[in-house]
Amino acid sequence: MEAKKIEAIKNYLSFYDAKYYDVQAELIDHFATAIEKYQRENPELTFKEAFMKAHQAFGGKKGIWKYLDGVERDVRKKANRMLFSLMLKFLYWPYILLTALIVMGWHFFFLNVDVDPDRLYLVCIIVCAIIVWGINSYRLKNVKMYMPRQANRSIFLILYLVVFLPGNHLIAFNEPGHTLLVTYFSLLTFTYVSILRLPDLAIKETLKKYPEIA
Repeated sequence: MEAKKIEAIKNYLSFYDAKYYDVQAELIDHFATAIEKYQRENPELTFKEAFMKAHQAFGGKKGIWKYLDGVERDVRKKANRMLFSLMLKFLYWPYILLTALIVMGWHFFFLNVDVDPDRLYLVCIIVCAIIVWGINSYRLKNVKMYMPRQANRSIFLILYLVVFLPGNHLIAFNEPGHTLLVTYFSLLTFTYVSILRLPDLAIKETLKKYPEIA
């Protein structure tokens, strides 16, 4: 579709306050597809007439508001799939080397430093989580993309379910051995590293999926 027609659709949909660029791109694509469909079925239709048919087919203003919610759900699913693919990257070079260094660091730390695991756990899981959350919130503050924000929320949920809850049981209410301490704190550290790397990676992946917003 011609750029000026896309711009006309964009101006029309701007009324609906789709504030995230990737959500806008998804909505514009669906609307443009509907217009092209009507013009293929009836070549005599002008762009404006096909535009109005698409508007009516979407259910008018109320329908588009409802459709916008559906688009956000679709983009949220894409964001979660993107997060999974990004996490897989941490299984390969150079992150494997980073994992080895983290494990070795905690191994020698617990061998040479007499520290209360419960206190260290509370500092790492609460203070560090707040710091990391603050850093990512600041980095994403002016990013008008839904997918990086959703991926960031999802990975903090993973931190809570996969690291924080097991840590409460394994460390706060038990006397864990050296191997368990090294494993747990290595996992916690690597999760924080992943979270801090996530915004840049998620923005790049979003721009790949929606090059029109670059």
